[in-house]
Amino acid sequence: MTYKPAPVPANLSRVVAQYLREELRRIEIELQQHDDKSPGIFQATGSTNITNAAATLGIETAVADPGDNYTLASSVVTVGRAGWYHADLNCPVDDEGSAGAARGRVFIWLERDQGTSTWIAVENIRGQDYARELSAGQGVNAAGLVELDAGESVRMRIQQSTSVDIQSESAQASLNIYRISG
Repeated sequence: MTYKPAPVPANLSRVVAQYLREELRRIEIELQQHDDKSPGIFQATGSTNITNAAATLGIETAVADPGDNYTLASSVVTVGRAGWYHADLNCPVDDEGSAGAARGRVFIWLERDQGTSTWIAVENIRGQDYARELSAGQGVNAAGLVELDAGESVRMRIQQSTSVDIQSESAQASLNIYRISG
């Protein structure tokens, strides 16, 4: 007696293909749910006076955090996962003064706290611009990469070199952060 396999239904390849498509879609959804490389976008709702003393740039609103990876409290963003992050700091500057002669430089930078309550500057995320009273339209930006541990916090700092009467544009400063690996 010879072995004779059972006949294969004509629609089997279609059934297998449908099963594979559904399984791949399930895996894709599962990976998306575990992929925390989503951005965090944080925005100011008010303005911050910019003086010759360093100040934390106020950011009070989480505009986007689709992966629920970040925590915002008192203008400080805490990351949920360790890894390399790209940070983008933006601060349009508004002149408040009435005289046109005062001028100076405005600096912006990122600081990190590794859980010791000691803030240190992230040296490669710094920016500066020239500011002059009555010359609206300037701004200061910085961007770069930083490696952060889970639970580590960052904040934006701003300062000017002289005493130009300026502040951040109301509700315009932002910190955008994106986990790129880890």
